[in-house]
Amino acid sequence: MGLARFVFGTAVEATQAYAVAGVGSTDIDLIRVPLDGGPAVTLATAAVELDLVAVDATQVYFLDIIGPPGARTSTLKSVPRTGGAATALMPLPNGEPLVALDATRLFWVDALGGVYSAPR
Repeated sequence: MGLARFVFGTAVEATQAYAVAGVGSTDIDLIRVPLDGGPAVTLATAAVELDLVAVDATQVYFLDIIGPPGARTSTLKSVPRTGGAATALMPLPNGEPLVALDATRLFWVDALGGVYSAPR
């Protein structure tokens, strides 16, 4: 019997669910699961930690978080919804930011309270 995985950071669209799933503090993956059933597909794997941000028509956005607690840095990345290589979009210093997106821009608030935006 395999270990149970915890799931957090979910997003759902018409036919797929996306989530960060892991076992303890290792084996943390960004996964895609069909809503009508079927196996999960791993889209990205973390060295330390991942956090799902958002899903749009073509991409899944996530944070790749590295470093020990209190000294963490994040890189905002995207991966095609269908799978493939992840692309680093921008480093986000100062911990684990809150990130949102609209049709044309990414927005984030860092651990120090700074509010930022950039084209996506």
